[in-house]
Amino acid sequence: MKTTSRIVSIVLAFFLALIFSASAASASGAVANSSSATVIDYSPSNGHSLAAAADTKVTVTPDNASGKIIKAQESIASKGFYDGYTEPITFSEFPAYTRISNQYQSRGIIFSTYFSKYYPYIIFPDVYPIYLADNTYDPGLFCVYTDTFGYDEGCIMSGVFVSPKDPTKKIGAKAIDLWIGYLAPYTANTATLHLYDKSGKQIYETIIDLPPLSKHRENIQSDQEFYFWKITTKNYFVIDNLSVKLAEADVSATIKLEAEAATSPGASNEPVTGKDITVTVNLKDSQGNAVTYPFTECKWSNIPDPATKQLTSKNGDPANQCKLTFQYLDEGGMSWVTYGPKVVSFSGKIDTDSGEQTVTAFHAFKVFFDKTAPYKGYPTPNWFIYWDLDGAVAGLNTSNTIFKDMGPYTVAQVNTKTKLISIGPSAAETQNVFSFPKSAECPGIYIPAAKGIDVAARTLAHEKRHQDHYDYQHIPGIWVGKPDSDGDGLPDEYEDSIGTSNLFKDSCGLSFIAEEYAYYGDQEFDARMVENFVKGVAANDWANPGAQTTPAFKSLSIAPKAEGPSY
Repeated sequence: MKTTSRIVSIVLAFFLALIFSASAASASGAVANSSSATVIDYSPSNGHSLAAAADTKVTVTPDNASGKIIKAQESIASKGFYDGYTEPITFSEFPAYTRISNQYQSRGIIFSTYFSKYYPYIIFPDVYPIYLADNTYDPGLFCVYTDTFGYDEGCIMSGVFVSPKDPTKKIGAKAIDLWIGYLAPYTANTATLHLYDKSGKQIYETIIDLPPLSKHRENIQSDQEFYFWKITTKNYFVIDNLSVKLAEADVSATIKLEAEAATSPGASNEPVTGKDITVTVNLKDSQGNAVTYPFTECKWSNIPDPATKQLTSKNGDPANQCKLTFQYLDEGGMSWVTYGPKVVSFSGKIDTDSGEQTVTAFHAFKVFFDKTAPYKGYPTPNWFIYWDLDGAVAGLNTSNTIFKDMGPYTVAQVNTKTKLISIGPSAAETQNVFSFPKSAECPGIYIPAAKGIDVAARTLAHEKRHQDHYDYQHIPGIWVGKPDSDGDGLPDEYEDSIGTSNLFKDSCGLSFIAEEYAYYGDQEFDARMVENFVKGVAANDWANPGAQTTPAFKSLSIAPKAEGPSY
C-alpha cells in the first residue's frame, strides 16, 4: 500500500502542478491559453442552492494542437422539485483533509468504510480549485482508494441514511442529488453510482460520463426506497452539494370528515346544516401506509364562523389528529356558510425523525339542508322553502301555494275559487308508476316513478292544470259555451285532441284508483298528461335526502294520490 499511496501522491502532485501553472479563465470564458487556469465556472444558477431553473454543465477540454484550453457549455434541464430534500452539504464547515464520517448525521447521512478502512476527506482550493459562479473557491469531498482489493479497484465513496434525530436508526431515501467532479486534464473517466435496498440488494446503477476537468450534477429519484449508496471510479473524483430526500420526510395528509346524522327519514351520512361536522387528519408515508407523527401545528381554513357569518380559519387539536368540530349555519338559502359545495383546507406541521415537516391537504364535499326538518322552527319543512328558493322546483313557495298536511293519502289539493294550492308532505317523497293501457276510449298513458323534487314539480303542475280547467270553464275562459257531450268539464273538441272519449266522464277508468274519479276522470287524466313532462332541477336540490345525496330518497309504504279540484 505504500507504493500505491506514493503513486497516487505523484499523480496528484503532477496534476495540481499542471492546474496551478494556469491562470484563471474569464467569466465569459471563451478561450484561455495554456498559462491560464484550467478551472472554469461550473455551478447551479445560484451557487450551492438547488435551483428549479435550468442548470449549466461546463466542460473544459485541453486542445493539444493549439496549446489552449477551450470552454464548452451545455444546458441541463431542471431535474426535479426539491421540497423535502435535506440542506445541501457543501463540505465547507471543516478544514482541508478532515476525514468525514458522521459529521453530517444531522442531515441524514453517515459516510461508511465498507470498502476501505479510511473515510473520505475534504480537499480545499489549495488542492482542488473549482470556481463557483461568483469566482469563489468551492471545497469538496475526495474519494478514497480501496485497500481491500488493491489500486485497480479505483477510488470509492459510500454512505448510509439515518434519522437526523436518532442516528442509530437507519432509514430509507427517495432521492439523492449531488455534484461529482473529475480532475484529470487530458483523459476522460466514468463513475458508477449504485443504490441498494434495505437487504443490501442493488436496485439501481447508473454510469456517469466525466470528461476531463468537468463537474457534473446527478439527481436520482426512486419509487423504491434505498438505504445505501456507493460511487466507484478507476480514477479519483470529488463530490459536492450533496442532498437527499429521506423517505420518512415524504409524508402526505388526507382529511377525514364525519357528519352528525340528519333527522329526515332515509337521510344519508352526508353533512347537513345545523349539525356537527368533524374533520381530522390522517398521515400516510410514500408507500401509502398509515403513519403516526406528533402534530406541532394545526390550521384549518374556510371554516364558517357563526358570529360573523363569514368563512374564517381555526386551529385544530394537535393531540387528537388536529380534530376540529364545527357547523354550517341553518339559516337562509345557499351560501358559503350554509349549504352548497364546500372545500376545507388544512396546513400543519409534524415532528418526524427527519425533522419538522409541513403537510397540507384539502377536502371538497357538499353540505345539505335537513330535508324534513322544520324551517326556522315553523311547521313548514325546509324542502318547501329551499326547493323554491334555489330553483329546484320553481314556483313551489308563492302567494298561491302553501304547505298543509292533509293526511297520508292526499298529496295536494287546489281550491279553484281562491286559486290556493295546498301541498302536503307526500309531495316531496315517492310517486309510483302511473300506467293505463290504450283503448278505443282512452289514449293510454305511462308515467314513470319519481322521487323528491320530481314529485313536487309534477304535483305543482298537476294542481295548476286543475286550476286551468276551472278557469277555462268560467267567463272569460276559452272553453265557455263550447259543446261538452259527456259533461265532464272538457269540451268535445279538446277531448278529440287528447284522445279521450266525449261520451264518458272517465274514459280511462281512473275510478279504479278512487271512486270520485268516475265524475271527473278525464280532467284527472288530462292533469296527469301535463305532469308527465315536468321534472325538478337536480343540480339545485340541496336536500338530504335529495337528488345529490346517496341514497337519494326515502321510499313510502303508502302510495298517495293527488286530489282533484275543490269547487
